[in-house]
Amino acid sequence: IMKVLNPWDIIEQYADDPLKILEELGGYYEVLKDKEGNRLTPLVGYAGKYQTSDGKELQYVGDVYANFAKAEEHPGAIAWFTKVLWEKLITRTPTVYVGPQMGGVAVAQFLAYHAYVNRYPARYACAEKIVTQVKTDTLREQSELQFARHSVNPGDSVIIAEDVLNNFSTTSQLIGLVEKQGGHVRAITALLNRSMTIKDEYIHNGKSILVIPLVYKPYPEYKQDDPEVVKDIEKDNVVRKPKNEWGKLMEPLKAMRLAMASNGS
Repeated sequence: IMKVLNPWDIIEQYADDPLKILEELGGYYEVLKDKEGNRLTPLVGYAGKYQTSDGKELQYVGDVYANFAKAEEHPGAIAWFTKVLWEKLITRTPTVYVGPQMGGVAVAQFLAYHAYVNRYPARYACAEKIVTQVKTDTLREQSELQFARHSVNPGDSVIIAEDVLNNFSTTSQLIGLVEKQGGHVRAITALLNRSMTIKDEYIHNGKSILVIPLVYKPYPEYKQDDPEVVKDIEKDNVVRKPKNEWGKLMEPLKAMRLAMASNGS
């Protein structure tokens, strides 16, 4: 019988380092490099995209991926992450925590739970991605965020909650959706903000909104023709859908670490 991972043992050991906890839960990946800086394990593709000069849409890529879906497999871990996060937000008490499907669902729901048990009752709402145009031979799939099962009401005070923040594109859509319903966004929160450009505030239509993550740790991302990554792109040393192909990242990483340990490097 396979032994069940106990997140509490990990949390007790690494309580001051949430990303280390995520790593021990199997949800954190960082490229290994040799002494010359060459990548020994694959790059990762990010959700953010850009257009090339000839009109192609390509992913940004990078060296680090925080996969909080692996932590979601352990509700105790998500409960702990969000309890610490809620304590950072305690001076801001919204009426609704809103999370986008899928990464923000558990974060927003647990934040609302912590508010409830501490007698700051708040609702939870999920904004769902609804397909508005199916993919064809000539058109990409189109989708937009909508409130389907849940709602934001006029006058609601809202904190937007996500797992990872970077380019804030989904966040921007969500702010617009909340405001369309008559709500007011008081803050944006996440388990990790890895943005290189946005730290403490996000400007949306000229309005400053506080950004309060559990962890702020910026990681660079690259266009695929960037000199930092072009050799790896040419060799197809990249996993483009990390969450869907997590084993393709973690297996070579573990193998390379074992090889390096046995060689004393």
